Amino acid sequence: MATTLKLKTNAQELPAELFTLSSLETLYLQGENLKEISAKVGELINLRVLYINAPSVSTVPREILYLPRIETLGLAGCAIKKFDLEAGKISKLKTLLLNKNQLMEVPQNLEHLEFLQSLSLSSNKLVSFPKIILNLINLKKLYLDANRLESIPLESIKKLKKLDLISLDGNLFSEKEKELIEASLGYWFG
Repeated sequence: MATTLKLKTNAQELPAELFTLSSLETLYLQGENLKEISAKVGELINLRVLYINAPSVSTVPREILYLPRIETLGLAGCAIKKFDLEAGKISKLKTLLLNKNQLMEVPQNLEHLEFLQSLSLSSNKLVSFPKIILNLINLKKLYLDANRLESIPLESIKKLKKLDLISLDGNLFSEKEKELIEASLGYWFG
């Protein structure tokens, strides 16, 4: 039985046969014309890794949040404007990739992802640093490139003791703010 599937489709919806693969652990979906992700994705109860790259997908079915084993969720390159998490759901999530979307704010209840180690919010429309991120005590990697940030709470970020990578290029920081970031975090703007 296959445990990994890479599916590239030109269809507007996913094939029904996909949801019969109950042993599937890793699923990569790519679809230029894909309009939505079926709620039936929740039937793939053994999924640990789910990557979706579909520029016309703007919403995510709630059923993704109920996948009991999901550890990596990648929703990069979609058209998502809002993505909310439910408290207590997807608690095993270690990696959340929401880069290249249209988010103006981080998902509500993000702070409940106590095991989250890597968060990518690059290439969105964030105008202020999402302070809720400061509650993610196990966070090791944070990507905030190519947003509209003008400042970040330097002293608060230092309290994320496990954070060993932060990426901030392509924001709207003034030269003075860049100097402060470089001095405080040891960050180098490329």
